[in-house]
Amino acid sequence: MKKTIWLTLLLLLALMLPITAQAAPRSPRATPSISFSGTTATCKVTVRGDSTSDSISLTAKLWKGSECIATWTASGTGTLKFSKTKTVEKGSTYKLTADATVNGTKLPTASVTGTCQ
Repeated sequence: MKKTIWLTLLLLLALMLPITAQAAPRSPRATPSISFSGTTATCKVTVRGDSTSDSISLTAKLWKGSECIATWTASGTGTLKFSKTKTVEKGSTYKLTADATVNGTKLPTASVTGTCQ
């Protein structure tokens, strides 16, 4: 009986303790991805700012070797989700680069490489 009372008191005490949760801090970053369907490359970049009001600008480039075959720009606030397509050649390797700024501060260039099968 005493054991049940103690367990009940401990449970009530635990429920009364204040518990706070904090969101993990966001850090600005650009995340590119490239996928292929037949001879179409889909180039995507997500750029995330620190907050929903951050100003974001993006220049994305698609490279075949050392030749830039497409350049796109986009801008937004908070989180920018960018997607474009480009006709490519089977058997070739392509690199998508993302140069982004958040509130005027340049982020490191992010890139991803893929081969059209």
